[in-house]
Amino acid sequence: MTDAKLLKWVPSPELPERPASLIDLNWQAGHQRLIATVTYATDRSEGDASAILIFEGAFSFAVFEENMDLIGEHSVFVPLETPYPYSGSWPYLEVLQSTWVEKLTHEGGAWTPSHFRHFVITSRNGHVHIACLQQCEPTCVISID
Repeated sequence: MTDAKLLKWVPSPELPERPASLIDLNWQAGHQRLIATVTYATDRSEGDASAILIFEGAFSFAVFEENMDLIGEHSVFVPLETPYPYSGSWPYLEVLQSTWVEKLTHEGGAWTPSHFRHFVITSRNGHVHIACLQQCEPTCVISID
């Protein structure tokens, strides 16, 4: 992925500046919809927080545990603006010129990479990669207790 570029993606300006701890997925194949519930790391001074992201037009997703990633092509670490206890990184990323999307479209044959966007949600326990249609603008719902 020599030409790929990893960008910090901010689905909503209200998201807490914390690493994610867990990601739960709900795949609705009949609608090509992926719903990701992201639970944030917390310490005793902070309330619980979570975000629900809805990806309409999702065509593929891949899940990797924390020590593996998509063919080791790129680092999914984007530091937080303020260091967090026990480390962590910003959980939302977008990959431009993704070789994963190139491989998906090459295998499918009916699409080109320009039809898709490649998003990454990363946590302390794993990474989720999502390929969705170019016009996809994921919806974000936030809950902070």
